[in-house]
Amino acid sequence: AQGTPVAPASGDALSNARDRGTLPLILLVFGAGFLVSLTPCVLPMVPITIGIIGARSAGSRMKGLSLAATYVAGMAFVYTSLGVAAGFTGMMFGSWLQSPVVVGCIGAFFFFMGLAMFGLFDVGMPSSLQTRLNRFGGSGYSGAAIVGMVGALVAGPCSGPVLLSIIALIGKEGEIALGAILMMVFSLGMGLIFLAAGVFSTALLKPGAWMDTVKKSFGLIMWAGALYFVAPQLSDGMTAAVAAAMCLVTAVFVWPAPGAGDGFWIERARKLYTVVVGIVGVYLLVGLLLSRGFILPPMDLSARSGGGGEAAEVGVAWLDDETEALAQAAAEGKPVMIDFTADWCAACKELEHLTYPDTRIVAASKGFVPVMIDATRSDDPVVNALLEKYEVGGLPMIHFLRPDGSLIEGNSVTGFKSADDFLPHMERALAAVGS
Repeated sequence: AQGTPVAPASGDALSNARDRGTLPLILLVFGAGFLVSLTPCVLPMVPITIGIIGARSAGSRMKGLSLAATYVAGMAFVYTSLGVAAGFTGMMFGSWLQSPVVVGCIGAFFFFMGLAMFGLFDVGMPSSLQTRLNRFGGSGYSGAAIVGMVGALVAGPCSGPVLLSIIALIGKEGEIALGAILMMVFSLGMGLIFLAAGVFSTALLKPGAWMDTVKKSFGLIMWAGALYFVAPQLSDGMTAAVAAAMCLVTAVFVWPAPGAGDGFWIERARKLYTVVVGIVGVYLLVGLLLSRGFILPPMDLSARSGGGGEAAEVGVAWLDDETEALAQAAAEGKPVMIDFTADWCAACKELEHLTYPDTRIVAASKGFVPVMIDATRSDDPVVNALLEKYEVGGLPMIHFLRPDGSLIEGNSVTGFKSADDFLPHMERALAAVGS
C-alpha cells in the first residue's frame, strides 16, 4: 500500500488533547477526519458522490448540499455503529479486507469506474430502478445515504487507526455521550470534502471541455485507488508492472485532443502530466524488465558496500516467534520491539517500506530484540492469543517491552509513523530499560 502517509490521531495525542479540554479534543478529531478524507481509501469515492449528487440535485446547490449531508449522515451512522462494535470485537476495521475476493472486487470496481471516467463507456442506472429509488428515498436521499455507508466501509483501512484510538479513549473515560460526539465530529471532518463536492457538483458536471478534464482527473483518482487497494495482495514486481501500465495508459488518455478548447493552462498541465508520468511509466517498465531478466540475464540492482564485498545492511533483523524473542531479551537484557502486522494492512506496509529501512531505525534496532507477528490469518489460535495478550485493537500496533516482558507504558505506536516520529519511541524504550 503505497498511499499518502497519514499520521492518525494516536491514543497519546487524544489523551493529551482530552487533558486540555473538550474543545481541543473535538478539533483534533475533526482534523484527523479531514486528513483521512485525503487518503487513497476515500478520494476515489469523491467522483462517485459527485455523480450521484449532481445527477439528482437538478442544478440546485441547496439540494446538492442536503444530498451531501445525507451522504455524511450515512457515513456517520456506520462509524458510530461499527465504532462501538469494534470496541468489543477488537479487529473489525481493516481485517475484513484480508479476503482477496473483497479486495479484488473493490479494485475492479474502481478500475472500471476509471474506464468510464476516461470515456470508454457510460455508467447509468436503469430508469425503472431510478424511479423506485426516488419513490423510496425522496429524489435520491436513500441512494446518497447508502453510498455514504459504503464509503465508510471502503475507508476502513485508513480510518481504522484513528477510530480505534477514539474507541480506546471512550473506554478509558467511560463517557458515552462524548464518544457519540467524537464519532460524529470525525465523520464531519471526513465528510467535509463530500459537502464541498455536493455544493459544486452541478458546476463540475456541466458539459464542455472543463468537464472532460474533470472526468479524466477523476479517472486518475479511481485508478490510483484501485492500485492502492490491490497492492498489498501483489508482489513487488507485479505492483511495479501494474503501476507502469497505469502510468503509460493514463499518459495517453490525458494528452489533450487537438482543438479541444481546454485553455492555455489546462492544456499545458495535461501535456506536463503526460510527459512526466510517461517517463515514470517507462522507467518502471524498463527497470522491471531488466531486473526480471526479460531483456538481458537478470541484473542484481541492489546496493552493495564498497570495501569488503559484503552485502549492505538489509534492515531490521526481525524474529517471528514471541516466545523466542522474550527468552532472548531476558538472556541479553534487551528490550523487545513487537510489531503486529498483516498483509491487508496498508499502514503496516508503509512502516515496512518507508520507516523500518531507515538507517537510523536499523541502527537503533540493534539495541532491541525485534519480533514481527503476522496477524493476516484471523483463524490462527496462536496469533489470536497474542492479540488478546497484548490487547491489540487494530493494526499496525507496535509495543515496546522490558527484558522481563512487561509493557513500557505510554510508548506504543498505532498507525503509520515516519522514521523521524518513530525513532523517539525507540529512544524512550531504551532509556526506560537503561534507567
